[in-house]
Amino acid sequence: MKKDKVSSLDLRSFDGSLMSAAIDQPDLIDDFSKLNRFICELDGVSEYKSSLENDGCLSFKYEGKLCTSHFYEPDLIELDFDFREIQSDEDLDFIIRLIKQVSLNLEKKICVFPEGGDPTLFIVDGDHVEFVGIDQES
Repeated sequence: MKKDKVSSLDLRSFDGSLMSAAIDQPDLIDDFSKLNRFICELDGVSEYKSSLENDGCLSFKYEGKLCTSHFYEPDLIELDFDFREIQSDEDLDFIIRLIKQVSLNLEKKICVFPEGGDPTLFIVDGDHVEFVGIDQES
């Protein structure tokens, strides 16, 4: 039987690595600018450090969860989260909501995967989330 949503328990095997959210086909300058403005205006953001202050990484805490965004490659923008910070279904829902907001703001699809890129766990396209690499069978 297929579950309606994924549980944080489904992610336990990735403990200790990062969860990356890669923005699909970014326009590095335009999308970085939009992402930066969006994060600055987002309620619940603290400990913000711009890429100029932080060796090319944009980092911030959103409701206590650390997120780092890397812009090292011209065709890739990543948002990284630590799997160890996902201790409950509420934590996972919270991160998915943030990724949805980023997807809507940038009007881009976002693929989420463990560090290293395999397997894709889920794809966020605006308000839609498709769980592709997580066993959803009970």
